[in-house]
Amino acid sequence: MVDFSKLNNAGSSKSAGSLIETFARLDRQVSHVELRPSQIEIFKQIDNSIANRDLVVKLNTGGGKTTTGLIYLKHMMDKYREPAVFLVPTTQLAEQVVDEGAKIGLDVHVWAAKESYPPEGCVQCAAVMVCTYDKFFNGKSTFARKDVRLVPCALVLDDVHSGIETIKKNFSANLVLDASRELIDLLREPLKQAEPANWTRLELGDEGAILEVPHWIISENIDAIRGVLAKYSGDGDLLFSWSYLSRSLEMCRIVIGLQGAAITLDPPFSDYLEHYVKVRHRLFMSASLHDGAPLIRELGCDEVSAANPIQVSGETAVGERMVLVPSLIDPAFSRDSLLRLARHFSQLTNVVVLVSSDAQSEYWVSGGAVKAEKVSFSAVVAKLRAESRGNFVVFVNRYDGIDLPDAACRILIIDGLPSGEGIVDRLDNSNSGGLLGMRGKLANKIEQGLGRAVRSSSDYCAVILAGQDLANFVSRRVVLESFSSGTVKQIEIGREVSKAIAQEADKVTGIANALGQLLGRDQGWREYYATQMASIIAPPGIAEEAATRRNVAVAERDATIAAQARDYPGASNKLRRAANLLEKDRYSRGAIKQSAAKIMYLHDRVAAMDLQGSAYADNYNLSRPPVLPAPSQRRISDQADLLAEWFREFDDKNGALIELDALAARVSYSNDTETVEAAIYDLGRFLGAESRRPEKETGRGPDNLWMFGERAFCIEMKSEKFSKLWKSDAGQIAVSSRWVSDNFPGMAEIFDVIGSDVVEADNVGDFSDLTKVMTGEVISDMVVRLRGLIVGLITQGPLFGEDPANIQRQLGPHGILPQQIHGYLREIK
Repeated sequence: MVDFSKLNNAGSSKSAGSLIETFARLDRQVSHVELRPSQIEIFKQIDNSIANRDLVVKLNTGGGKTTTGLIYLKHMMDKYREPAVFLVPTTQLAEQVVDEGAKIGLDVHVWAAKESYPPEGCVQCAAVMVCTYDKFFNGKSTFARKDVRLVPCALVLDDVHSGIETIKKNFSANLVLDASRELIDLLREPLKQAEPANWTRLELGDEGAILEVPHWIISENIDAIRGVLAKYSGDGDLLFSWSYLSRSLEMCRIVIGLQGAAITLDPPFSDYLEHYVKVRHRLFMSASLHDGAPLIRELGCDEVSAANPIQVSGETAVGERMVLVPSLIDPAFSRDSLLRLARHFSQLTNVVVLVSSDAQSEYWVSGGAVKAEKVSFSAVVAKLRAESRGNFVVFVNRYDGIDLPDAACRILIIDGLPSGEGIVDRLDNSNSGGLLGMRGKLANKIEQGLGRAVRSSSDYCAVILAGQDLANFVSRRVVLESFSSGTVKQIEIGREVSKAIAQEADKVTGIANALGQLLGRDQGWREYYATQMASIIAPPGIAEEAATRRNVAVAERDATIAAQARDYPGASNKLRRAANLLEKDRYSRGAIKQSAAKIMYLHDRVAAMDLQGSAYADNYNLSRPPVLPAPSQRRISDQADLLAEWFREFDDKNGALIELDALAARVSYSNDTETVEAAIYDLGRFLGAESRRPEKETGRGPDNLWMFGERAFCIEMKSEKFSKLWKSDAGQIAVSSRWVSDNFPGMAEIFDVIGSDVVEADNVGDFSDLTKVMTGEVISDMVVRLRGLIVGLITQGPLFGEDPANIQRQLGPHGILPQQIHGYLREIK
């Protein structure tokens, strides 16, 4: 027997000098497993920056991300002779990493949940460790346990966009019922004063009622709040997050809804984790990194690395997607028609539906789909991969974390806009304009959903974006700026295909034929798709917007660090400077100002409340300060300017029509009061008014307020009224009208309006001659007139259609000037 150890010279025992050499040294069991040109290029780029602590890799799905991460960890493990860890969002993905390691000849072991000690092979550096983000980042992580204390030399954070959401959950908690009750009882009186309208909705059992506890109430009751939460720190979610939340309680957000309360530290302070901050090298990987801001804000990634991700130059979007939008084909296209299409095509191929809730999945299950439950998830995925047809499956909240390549899924339906998973997400998502990060989060979920069924450059799939809310969302320019240029181009192709189908007499047959062309590999479709995808051009201003978001993220991260060190003046100043960068986005600017005011309140309460007033003036969905901002702080803009501002939100202008059609249904007086008042708010905004909901925002004033320059419509909604208008109704509108006059002294005219289908009064003399009634018929007429204006603007093209001067000229002919709107209102009889 030859003793090869004696033949081996000392130099050959050194660690590999490059990632390519590390790969070459592996004992691969399959001869055809070799590096692709794109992987070789990525490896070389990583080698050139291997000394950097943080590296960011952007590589399309199917581009070899897993192999790249494993070789990087093997290289670092050999260099330092210390454990290396690969993080993934789910246990299913962990098993896939193990399988990939076996293919390239690298041992990979899973450190599973509830296992107390790490795999021995990983500790001895004979194997790479893989585990979930939850295992690594939760507040009772076994990595940090005293008898383990495992700090990796290198860390790969795969699918980091999804991992960040898990990390946020580790710094949050939905409180158990008893804790919620005690917390609500504790804060009852201050919340009644601060949020009277929302508090009343909660007491009345309104399912949609959610309110955020103002930060000054948290600060003033911090010890009592700490006592309640500490009492339940061993229960539910708090068991795994209290160790983090308790150290920064004054910086936390608390949100209360009908079903209970939730608490979150946002942004999460990952520096609390020794086994994260002491890692020598970190590699962040994702197929959908657009600006790097979340890596900086949530994970403390180096800003230079985040701004300059390693990627293959000239790499095109992965695979082929035919994106169809039924609402663009026909606004009346029904869910039932889509279900029939799905059932038909499931006999020919595999059809998968993504929904955001169990309740939403029931429709598809009742129509014949199989729901992938937690216990059956792996079996359902395996069946899809094993069989090329005959499967009709619905997944709940699986916008990422599952791979359905090739025939596993040829038709993917995304049913509706993803909803938040908790009340904090629901609150942020419901806020008009969206709070900082919410739009980006939803856009990321949608883009991840689009990628579930296309996993390589040769893969193909049809994606159907179902529901008016989703169609409207992807029409908005600000949303498209959150997508990759490849995804934007695929959506644009889908719009053109959808418009072509819209010209056909039978829309359902048109969609079926288009799907058949994709599945049949129609040469015309393939050539059209390839030609269009070859002309991808990044929209102007994207780089500048991305740089702004990164700069804001740096400020938020630095402010968090300063606040942890009790440098409250320094922290609040960093955030105030960041708010000044957001000139174009007043909603996000207001959110940043509120974060600054929260910190400032800990050292200067007077200045903090002044800043909170400024934040509230920017975004009326934030916490209302005890003293309202002065009238001079409140924006009153020209009708044409505001209407143009709304119209510019849509990259595909047909999205404005979709939104109006959806509004027509919401504004019906047959809906509940909250839905109608929210719809009236939106209608005012679309008409070009400065639209408010004073009673909801301040606890005083009218239900709705439309301001067109110096003209105001003071609106009290009585949509659920069926009897006559009474003296009490007259008194209410009079009080609200005085509130408008007191708070907006510059108004030349205040029109008192009652929203109701009832125009008869018990005594007409109780009402002012100026009080009119806005019936459902009047509202429908306004929507029709506005729709006519929008159709005209669309035909004129963006140059003229978005021009406020041109819009101003169209307002009168379409009958939506404020004095014309007042003329449509009904007299009280």
